[in-house]
Amino acid sequence: MKQKEKPFLFLFLTLFWTWFFWFAAAFSEQNWLQFPNVILTALGFLGPLIISLLFVKLGFWDGNVKDFIKNNFDMRPVCGRTGVYLLVLILILTGSPLLIASMVTGENPAELAAFSAPGAFLIIGFLAGAVEEPGWRGYAQPAMQRRMSILYSSLVISVFWALWHLPLFFIEGTYQSIIGFHTTGFWTFHAALIAGSIILGWLYNLAGKVGVVAVLYHGFGNFMREVFSFETSTPVSAFIEFSVEAVIALVILLFSWSFLTKNR
Repeated sequence: MKQKEKPFLFLFLTLFWTWFFWFAAAFSEQNWLQFPNVILTALGFLGPLIISLLFVKLGFWDGNVKDFIKNNFDMRPVCGRTGVYLLVLILILTGSPLLIASMVTGENPAELAAFSAPGAFLIIGFLAGAVEEPGWRGYAQPAMQRRMSILYSSLVISVFWALWHLPLFFIEGTYQSIIGFHTTGFWTFHAALIAGSIILGWLYNLAGKVGVVAVLYHGFGNFMREVFSFETSTPVSAFIEFSVEAVIALVILLFSWSFLTKNR
């Protein structure tokens, strides 16, 4: 039977959509929150969600749009073991870097943390899960898994996920522009996306291919990392944050290798 899903076409079209708007925003040299640049930034940000819904509507999917939306936004399936895994992972991901830095520097974690108040980055960080994950994990992950294993699917998606973020390093005022292009933070940011893609692919499949799990992990993970971010971002803090995510991914690989390397 001919496969309906078109994961590579989805990934390339999502990249094209987002790059079109984000590079236009970068060339304007405006801050991303300035009008009309904020419109360009928002349109690019919506790329994964819009393209995934379009593909489902066009029939490049087994179900309909209503089923797809339910899979990615209905939180009722997140309970029991999956909910515990989700909570523990987010706490480790967001709390461990400050504790590790405290042990390394001897400073109190409260002195190292920024404890950000609600702001643009907090809101965008949370919304990233709802906007990105229906595309990356909700559509691309299961579509790719028709062709290859969970692990290989996650790694392929991580490449496009990293490329998708690239224009943000050139748009004034974004989190990525603050990190800077071709810096230590730039490389650890992209390395973290590879580790994060493995974690998200594992979580999504562990939950029985329920997309909302990835939405919550991505959204709340971003939110909590902004709330408990380092007061001063340095190459050391960036490396510590990446190391925590890398260790989580490594533990998952070690204990779930057979699960991750089988086609699903």
